[in-house]
Amino acid sequence: MIQFTLSFSCIPQNNFRTFDSVGSSGRCAVGWEYREDKCYKVIFPAGPATTAEKKPLCANEGSQPAAITSQAENDWVTDFSLKAVQAAGKFPAISWLTLVANIQPDKSLKWENPGGVDCPVSFTNWGPGEPLGDGGTVLLYLDPTKVPFTSWAPGPSKGKWNDIWDTHKSEDPILCVKAAIGAPANAAACDYKPTPQPQCCGCQCNCGCRRQCC
Repeated sequence: MIQFTLSFSCIPQNNFRTFDSVGSSGRCAVGWEYREDKCYKVIFPAGPATTAEKKPLCANEGSQPAAITSQAENDWVTDFSLKAVQAAGKFPAISWLTLVANIQPDKSLKWENPGGVDCPVSFTNWGPGEPLGDGGTVLLYLDPTKVPFTSWAPGPSKGKWNDIWDTHKSEDPILCVKAAIGAPANAAACDYKPTPQPQCCGCQCNCGCRRQCC
């Protein structure tokens, strides 16, 4: 009699694909990336464009310009956007990401919240000496190998912000966000706080182990 020995290899939690997530979090359409009840997409203008000209790129896909509200989100957005620019074959010619905000006279920042009150900002990631009060557009630097301005030296500069005047034209993409499928309708709002989800226990190598939650 021939005997077969079966071995099971469990997938660690941090290797789960987005669509394997457990809980009430929704999913995203093709071309969008999921994170904490939201779907994100990096969208490129057809040519040099101002921030005002880029904003409809989000609206055309039922989304809005994204706000960044934590260091963890900033790190994730930076890595995600860098990969999108690289995949489009536009890096390093394009090394900035457009974010939309309202910079106040005192240089404080508020994220735009379409259909609602703009959100005061509790987290910022300005480069050295920024903001200069140039305008209401925030640019996030994507290049992990270079320093864009001598005033930012010695770095690192990846993920740092720079403000620029609203009339500036560039081919930098804009980051758009919308509520994930099945998520609360206000999930894309800049003041939205996701409900903590149950964390997956380690795989026990049993049937449906990726669905076992604490």
